[in-house]
Amino acid sequence: MNMKPHQIGQIDEFELQNTSKDDGHSTIQSFKEQELFHLNAIPKKIVAITIMLTILGITFLIIGVLLLFKQPSNYDQYLPLLFIGILMTIPGIYYSYKIIQFAYSRSRQEQEQIIQELPIDY
Repeated sequence: MNMKPHQIGQIDEFELQNTSKDDGHSTIQSFKEQELFHLNAIPKKIVAITIMLTILGITFLIIGVLLLFKQPSNYDQYLPLLFIGILMTIPGIYYSYKIIQFAYSRSRQEQEQIIQELPIDY
């Protein structure tokens, strides 16, 4: 591309000229963005499991913390409940975040990358 300077008042502007060998004709398809996936591209089973993991994990954490504060002398009985709650909450929140990120992504490439990160078997 060649740049020709133009002066308008005190500001220099540049005009871009196409010096490539093609005619300058470009198809509309090359500029048209690909359509985004709909949210139903993610299987309902993945969404249901993600919601279940998040809700049950938070419920186990709340029950474990309440029982721990109610009877602190028997803390070793409630540690497994807290541990399971943490193990369920971490992937539940992570995949919920990925699904929300998929819904709000602006390009198809971002959506394809998010789909590849989800545990989907086709």
